[in-house]
Amino acid sequence: MSNSLGEQVKKLIAHSEAKDWEQCSQLASAVEIELLKTGILFPDKQRALAEQQYMVDLNTTKKILEIGALAAINVSEFQKFKDYYKKLSLWYFNDTVDTWAKSDKRAKIVCLYLLILLSEGEVTTFHSELEFLDKHLGSLEDDEFLSYPVKVDRWLMEGAYQNAWDLLESGLQIPEFDLLSQSLMDAIRDEIARNIELTYDHLPLSSLKALLFFDSEKVAEKYAGTRGWTVQDSVVHFPSRQQDAEGPEDAGTGTDNEYKLILRSLNYAKELETIV
Repeated sequence: MSNSLGEQVKKLIAHSEAKDWEQCSQLASAVEIELLKTGILFPDKQRALAEQQYMVDLNTTKKILEIGALAAINVSEFQKFKDYYKKLSLWYFNDTVDTWAKSDKRAKIVCLYLLILLSEGEVTTFHSELEFLDKHLGSLEDDEFLSYPVKVDRWLMEGAYQNAWDLLESGLQIPEFDLLSQSLMDAIRDEIARNIELTYDHLPLSSLKALLFFDSEKVAEKYAGTRGWTVQDSVVHFPSRQQDAEGPEDAGTGTDNEYKLILRSLNYAKELETIV
């Protein structure tokens, strides 16, 4: 690693320790270009086993990519984070060089990646990643970080929205997780809203406030307007569901996602009855 690149790396580390994430993100991108030019951005397994200095440089590259990933999260550049994650996967899930996979930031970064997938609704990719991680990391339930997105997903699939909400509210006391919690909470709220629409024609505004975890009826009423619901005399009315134009004989031809949504709404209806 050249002296000039070494100086850039020192600056990057200093910015990360100071939590100056904007500068970190910009500098990490510049350092990444230099790593590519010097041939140490992507690991060469054969060369790594033969050259000690190359191994040292590659471990530095891993640290740089981790800083870049955390900086991207902290400035809400989620696609950039996912790009860093793909590069880090070459280290984290390497079976040839044991030291590459070792990192005190691995579980945290993997967890953040899974939470981003959930917050963006990439459920299929999320479950594919879980299968991959189970093979390479063992039981995810045993890790404080990795069990977190697994629990959120499970409770969402089961319709146990209160459990998922409580977990997100309590969080892991880590800033990067707090940044994603609001996106996930918004996703949960929208999912509950869809289930309510499938289950009820109308609800008291006070019940809607409780079900959607709002702090006031005023905020709940504003949210109702964004979904095209009408509020009259403190009662929320949901648009009537149009019968499928194909008629009842075509029942059961809906997509698998629609079927799952109905099942989850029926499950959630049990919770609704305790409030309404």
